[in-house]
Amino acid sequence: LAEPASELGLEISSAMGITRDTGAGIFDNAALRDAAFSDEVLGARHNSEVIELAGETFVTLRVKAHHEPSVRPLEEVRADIVAAITDEAARAAVAREARDIIALMESGNAIDDIASDRGYEWQVELGASRQAFAVSAPVLQRVFELAPPTAGPVSDYILTEDGNAVVVQLIQVTPGKYDAMPGPEQQQLQRQVLGEVGGLVDSEFQQSLQRDADIVVM
Repeated sequence: LAEPASELGLEISSAMGITRDTGAGIFDNAALRDAAFSDEVLGARHNSEVIELAGETFVTLRVKAHHEPSVRPLEEVRADIVAAITDEAARAAVAREARDIIALMESGNAIDDIASDRGYEWQVELGASRQAFAVSAPVLQRVFELAPPTAGPVSDYILTEDGNAVVVQLIQVTPGKYDAMPGPEQQQLQRQVLGEVGGLVDSEFQQSLQRDADIVVM
């Protein structure tokens, strides 16, 4: 690439750690990764064809080194293995604690007493909607996935990305009223419902085509 780049006044850049599925910078583009791992470029070690990217950017590439998949030495990955096992064990212990708390609540113990005895924080949210800001999005989503309480509160827990657990107890559900929604929210809901219905209709149509199709394998 050096000679044509010099003649045309173009820049040559190098990138490392490119895989078939991931890459940094411009190699976030799947077309470039596909070109890098093609038979012509990777196998025959030829320059790639000119590839057009967004913003009037054109790229041609060449593979300088290819590292075949291999098993890394144990000493090299020992720390990663220990960290993964430790994290898994910690998450399992947190999940057990969350289940123990739920069992205590279902036995009639008050959630504030449990939190006080075990040194945990707790909070009450009254009339929380799907757009509530005082509750994290993953917790709010899980609460709205729970079945409405019928014979007492409904309890569950979720594990957060940082390895903590959040135990939730749903006391009551108040169904929303379409007529009470502001006009823009009604329109948004209509678009959402139409989109979901359209997706279901399209899915059923595709499945019906597959059921009725005559497939011939040559």
